[in-house]
Amino acid sequence: MLGPIRDLMGSDKYIIAAVHTLPLPGSPYYDREGGMKKIIARAKSDAKILADNGVQSFLFTNEADFPYVFRMPQEGVAAFSAVVSEVMAENTIPYGVNVLVDVYAAFCIAHATGASFIRGLFSGVYITDNGIIENQGAKVFRERANLGTNLPYFFHNLATPIGTPMIQRDAVEEAKSISLDIPVDGYTLPAKDIEMFRKVKQTAPDMPLVVGTGTNHQNLRQLLEVCDGTIVATCLRTEGKLLNPVDPQRVQEFMKIYRSCL
Repeated sequence: MLGPIRDLMGSDKYIIAAVHTLPLPGSPYYDREGGMKKIIARAKSDAKILADNGVQSFLFTNEADFPYVFRMPQEGVAAFSAVVSEVMAENTIPYGVNVLVDVYAAFCIAHATGASFIRGLFSGVYITDNGIIENQGAKVFRERANLGTNLPYFFHNLATPIGTPMIQRDAVEEAKSISLDIPVDGYTLPAKDIEMFRKVKQTAPDMPLVVGTGTNHQNLRQLLEVCDGTIVATCLRTEGKLLNPVDPQRVQEFMKIYRSCL
């Protein structure tokens, strides 16, 4: 899969920048006065700054919809799709979808909007503060096959920080197990353990390996020595806070470091 993903991103090393939606309709913090116009305006503004500074890809995600539901309601799917469609009407780079924590909803939004990849949990069972998450991997694999396409690509979150897996194993053991019968297209892994990245890469050298969380200006260079790309969010926001607007200066500085790594 390294070749197809590299072709999609247009680079051997790539930056996937998160475009966070403001709270969507139906979620507790949805701004009814601002409505969808406010959500779309923020997403367009953030995406423009990121694209103007040369990121290879967007990842649309609903981090602000906490506490997260395991099955996204219809109004959320519709609103998320509308945001993606509005933003991508003004952009041409590849993009993905990450719905917390409903991978089937992400698949539906991706298919409806033309997204190239989704990120989520395609294997395992996780205990979280909100309850037990059972993955929907088998369902989305069948849906994709029935559509007669290999898109969107599926990025599985190894060692996800969202909860505690019921099967206790490290990322290498998880990757080995998944490779036997769950043909995901790539992996993400938190930035906190660079040595684990090396071990996973040795275990699955042909599988795209992307930093899922924790990338910043200080560790980007070290991470890109091992990984194929990184999803980046918090460090590009005003004051380094996850749900703040994208900060142009932080993006410029980050992409300058990125270009020096090539």
